[in-house]
Amino acid sequence: MEIGDPFTKDELIAAFSKANKDVSTYFSSIALAQFFTAPANKWSPAANLDHLIKSITPVTIALRLPTFLLAILFGKATVSSKRVREVRQIYMGKLAEGAKASRAFTPKNNKNLPDPAKSKELLITEWNKATEKLMLSFSQWNEDELEKIRLPHPILGKLTVREMMLFTLYHYSHHLNNVEKLLAEKS
Repeated sequence: MEIGDPFTKDELIAAFSKANKDVSTYFSSIALAQFFTAPANKWSPAANLDHLIKSITPVTIALRLPTFLLAILFGKATVSSKRVREVRQIYMGKLAEGAKASRAFTPKNNKNLPDPAKSKELLITEWNKATEKLMLSFSQWNEDELEKIRLPHPILGKLTVREMMLFTLYHYSHHLNNVEKLLAEKS
C-alpha cells in the first residue's frame, strides 16, 4: 500500500480516505481460512486489523479533546513537523531496537470463535466505524493546530498532531504489508 507524501490537512484527509477504504477492501478479501490463522509468534490478519483499530482509538479520543488541554498535558511543538518518510525511519529504527506494541495495543485472541464469518464481518465493521470517527475528529483541526499541538506516542514520544496522523497513515501500510507477506509465505 503506497501512501505517498501527504502533509497538508487536505492531503492527509485525501490519503486517509483512500487508505481507510484500501484497508477495509483488502481485509475483506482475505479468505476466512486465512483471516484468523498465523504461524507461531506472528499476528493473523485479524490480529493486525484489531491492532490497527486499537491504535487509532486513542488518537481519535485525543483529537476530540480541547487543544488548550492537550497543550497543557503535552506541551507545544517548538519545531516543524517531520515528513512521513522521517517518521517512518524513526519508527523502523525503534522497531529494530526491539520496541513492541504495549499490552493496550496487543490484539485479542481470535482462536475458537463460535462464528468466524460473523467475527470477521464485525471486525471489519468496527474498522470502518473507527476510521470514520478518526476522520470526523481530525476534520475539526486547522493547519496551525496540527503543527503546534503535540500528542504522546508510546514508542516515538511526543509528536505533533500532523506527525501523529502521518504515523497513523504509515502504520496502516506497515501492517497491511505485514499481512501481505504473511499470506505470501502461506501460499
